[in-house]
Amino acid sequence: MAGPGAKLLIVGAALSGGAALAHLACLVVGAPLFRLLGAGEQMARLHDAGHWYPTAVILAIAAVLVIWAAYALSGAGAI
Repeated sequence: MAGPGAKLLIVGAALSGGAALAHLACLVVGAPLFRLLGAGEQMARLHDAGHWYPTAVILAIAAVLVIWAAYALSGAGAI
């Protein structure tokens, strides 16, 4: 696709990729970023306690966002 829609798909892919990176940053930064992104106090506390659940949720969300970004780039003809 070489039309104006391709540019929008690339923008959408970039936004999805950025959102995936923001979610993955939660694993590095920790509870403050969980709270900032609206994950809730319980998720922040679970992460602080070293529970596996917040990590699994973050990885699942990031995986979906990366798939969406790849799908958009594919639609734009970039990959």
